[in-house]
Amino acid sequence: MGSGTFVSKANVNKFSKLLELDLVQNGFSDAYFLTYMNQVPYQLEGHGSTDQYALSDDEKVHMHKGLVTLYHSLQHKNDIFPTNEEQPNMYKHDARTACRDDRCLFLTNVEAFPDVRLFSYNPSISVDDSERIHTDYFDQNKFISHPYSSAVDGDDKSAWKGPHNIKAGDYIGLDMLRPMPIALNYRVLTQHPYAYRRTLSVQISNDGVDWTEVRTAAPIACHAFDTKDAQENVPDLLECRFSIKETRYRFMRLESKRDLNFGFKVYDISFSAKAKRDVNGQLLEIVADEDGVFFVEDKDE
Repeated sequence: MGSGTFVSKANVNKFSKLLELDLVQNGFSDAYFLTYMNQVPYQLEGHGSTDQYALSDDEKVHMHKGLVTLYHSLQHKNDIFPTNEEQPNMYKHDARTACRDDRCLFLTNVEAFPDVRLFSYNPSISVDDSERIHTDYFDQNKFISHPYSSAVDGDDKSAWKGPHNIKAGDYIGLDMLRPMPIALNYRVLTQHPYAYRRTLSVQISNDGVDWTEVRTAAPIACHAFDTKDAQENVPDLLECRFSIKETRYRFMRLESKRDLNFGFKVYDISFSAKAKRDVNGQLLEIVADEDGVFFVEDKDE
């Protein structure tokens, strides 16, 4: 699926101890690792093409063996595998993919896949059969055609599309990876009606847990986006821009305050700042724009 998974050193140490029990066949450790941790991994979707046949037949066999081993161990409560849920749990995993330039992470609480609690595990069902059951329930083509990464790939002709209508509390946003020392400009390009702009609450956070609503330096300015290419089959888009004068925050999100009758169709969410630097890359000058908001001026502009 073109995804990467973050794992803790503690979990690696736990798995190393399990290897001493000779439960894992050499050469297939990765097929057992996530299974034996008995945790939903924190995954980031990649920007490469998705591959629905990413696992070989042998890997699927060993994945099934790992699931069966875990299932029976939990059933008999032999305490070999952990049963406590790590925090943040899967329902709080909102970082979905890295921005194309690796300067940020795309955030949303909207899941691409059905709730795992809708499905039960049966050890007699193979991985292939389990995949077919899930595919019958969920159309994977929409995810493959419009993944999270399309919202932050720098291409205004590709989009992430959510699986359902926007609900009150749903959000999109960015993790800038470090506290921002200067004011930032934001751009959001969507296939949404103007009603979307009127529902938005702009929020910032230092830790991604506690959020503060902020007033933008000027009202969020939205207008119809000119694709400048009438030959392309591009739908009517809404481009919104705004600035946040606050600094020292790391996370920004746009939360919808009420239910809407359309889903997310996000072509771009990005941030920028003007920076003037010397030949050594050091910041030289800070200037104010016409609204009195301070930015760092880029010497190339």
